[in-house]
Amino acid sequence: MGKLLKILLHLFFAVIALIIVGVIVLPLIIDPNDYKPEIEKFVLQNTGRKLTIAGDLELSVFPWLGIATGPMTLGNAPGFDDKPFARIKSSQLKAKLIPLLSKDLEVSRVVLNGLQLNLIKSVTGKKNWTHFTLAENNPDEKALPSADLKDVQTETAAPLIASTLAIGGISIKDAVLVWDDKELIKPVIINNINLETGKIHYAEPVKIALSFTANNLRPGINARLDLDTQLLIKNNFKQLSLTSLQIKSTLENKQFKEGKILSTLTADCAVDLAAQQVKINKLSFVSDDLKLSGNLVGNQLKSQPVFKGQATITDFNLRNLLSTLGQPLGKRIDNTALSRLTGEFNFQYAKKNIAFKQLHFTVDDSTITGTAAIKPSSPAAIAFDLNIDTLNADRYFPQTGNPKKSAKLTAKTSSPTKQGNLPKQSESEQTGVQANATAPNNKQNRTATANPAIRIKADAFLKTLQANGQLHIGSLIIKHLKMQAIDFTVKAKNGVIKTRNNIQHFYQGAITGDLNLDTRNTQPVLSISQKMSQLQMEPLLRDLKGKAKLSGVFNATTNLKARGGDVRSIKSSLNGDLDFLLKDGIIHGFNLHKIIAKGKTLIGAKKHQFEDTQQTQYSEISGSAKIVNGLIKNDDLVAISMPLKVRGQGTADLISEKLDYHIVSKLMSTDTRAAQPEKVKRTVKIDIAGSFAQPHYLLDIRSLITAREKQKLYDKIDKKLGPKVSDLLKQFLH
Repeated sequence: MGKLLKILLHLFFAVIALIIVGVIVLPLIIDPNDYKPEIEKFVLQNTGRKLTIAGDLELSVFPWLGIATGPMTLGNAPGFDDKPFARIKSSQLKAKLIPLLSKDLEVSRVVLNGLQLNLIKSVTGKKNWTHFTLAENNPDEKALPSADLKDVQTETAAPLIASTLAIGGISIKDAVLVWDDKELIKPVIINNINLETGKIHYAEPVKIALSFTANNLRPGINARLDLDTQLLIKNNFKQLSLTSLQIKSTLENKQFKEGKILSTLTADCAVDLAAQQVKINKLSFVSDDLKLSGNLVGNQLKSQPVFKGQATITDFNLRNLLSTLGQPLGKRIDNTALSRLTGEFNFQYAKKNIAFKQLHFTVDDSTITGTAAIKPSSPAAIAFDLNIDTLNADRYFPQTGNPKKSAKLTAKTSSPTKQGNLPKQSESEQTGVQANATAPNNKQNRTATANPAIRIKADAFLKTLQANGQLHIGSLIIKHLKMQAIDFTVKAKNGVIKTRNNIQHFYQGAITGDLNLDTRNTQPVLSISQKMSQLQMEPLLRDLKGKAKLSGVFNATTNLKARGGDVRSIKSSLNGDLDFLLKDGIIHGFNLHKIIAKGKTLIGAKKHQFEDTQQTQYSEISGSAKIVNGLIKNDDLVAISMPLKVRGQGTADLISEKLDYHIVSKLMSTDTRAAQPEKVKRTVKIDIAGSFAQPHYLLDIRSLITAREKQKLYDKIDKKLGPKVSDLLKQFLH
């Protein structure tokens, strides 16, 4: 026993001596810098990239077997610029020597200082980080033979290595990542990357702290991010979890109200690679007044990812958030608009489709419920079934004043009659007098007026869009117009978009119709079919314009078609027909009886009694029109305003917005005896010219004088001035 113990002691001291000799002698006789050329050659032969070891390599043996490096660079893949793919200022890696003898790997802190990665994506989509073998970078070259790994039992080796692996931590300081997408204006630079971890042991939580700043995320936007979490890896590296994850971010932009926006995201995450599943629980995002919470589950991560989750948005002031982001709504928008937003919904992502179910949002006084689905990739698709209880859309648009434009009636005469001799009138009822019954013809000049900048482009998006949706609104206010029970549907397929509207309650009437857009050709084709029934015009116009110049019950149908992508093209190609009927109403600001009566005084006729008001009462106004290339032509206008019966015909040009219209009014006898047929006491002709904004009413004075009155006038002139003198007047009145 003593001899055995003596032998063991000799062996022990021999090993100790060998270690001491190795620690002292090996660094003296082995210089790792002598192997730099071989290392650089090996990397080049196997990757096709040039490795440059600029600094010295330092070797240590005991108690840590390790190596430290100075500056190193790794070149870019062929076809990219000369900027190196990666470079570091210094690095250090050490493993404890004694545990290696028992096949345990205990690594000291891994340190990388000044790491810089330059990731480049060319305009053709080629990436400089995906080619790391000689065959990929130089197809004509052959890489060195590599070991056949088919028989290596990685499944059993991994847990063995993991169970014996211990790392004192990882430290990456002052790293820089440059993302240079050649399709972007400027590269995105992520700098000041710092990563610190605690001690790393398999199946034990590891504290991780990561921070970095990013520039040029978008023009003028910079960001800083700080991440803290605990990472746990187990089950043969197939299960990972991040607990107590917290990400604090700061976005900086000059447009922001305070110059920056602070946000915090917290969550617990778990990834199971074997089950291809990820779970995110206790998700919370807070930024200014916005608070969002929810959860997420993902399955089939490697094959066809499917994500499902639920999200809740706590009541917050969107208006204030927009102001904080430097995007205020503006002074002309209702100062309480978007002051309250809250909601919750379920969502699912599968096969590039995003579906929202059980939507329930409250925006100010509106509640929105329903479902929606979106496929953003080409061909785009959208589907929805939404219900809004009440909506005042005017709250979300800039409010403008109502223009007050009154029609001008200009006196035009070829006779010596002076306007000053007419009874005093307001500007809106001054009567033009013209001997020639024909109004100026505006058909020759179709110069377009200024049009709003509205464009419809038959691009690839509209040509391939697929849509199927329906929207119900209980109560709606838009452009000050009030309506209830609105149903809207849209269907789109193969470049044809079809919509249908049904407004069941609209100023005691209803509106139904279709609006279709065909984008299959270069020029989109727009078709409109609408029916308006029993609309009360006075409250409608009062809400729309602020005042009503017309009252009555309105019915109309339209069938129109146009081609083009802007307002001018649509106007100039507009074709179709329409018909309308107005019953039992008043035209305000225009007294037809008064205009005729004043015209009669010019010829000395007996004064006609009329109601001295600025309105014309009617029992019926009806007609139809044909529209050809933007020119509206009406030949059958009928208006009854007893004792007047009016017929009219003429045109209205949508392009030049000019009027050329002729009215024939017949003054009927007021004798209401049933046995007597209706008698025409007098016929009056009125021509309407000018523009839509400023129409001119021109009275044909000759039509006011009956044949009997003309003869009496001729006789008086001949009696007082002599025979044949009346012939001069006849030339004027005929």
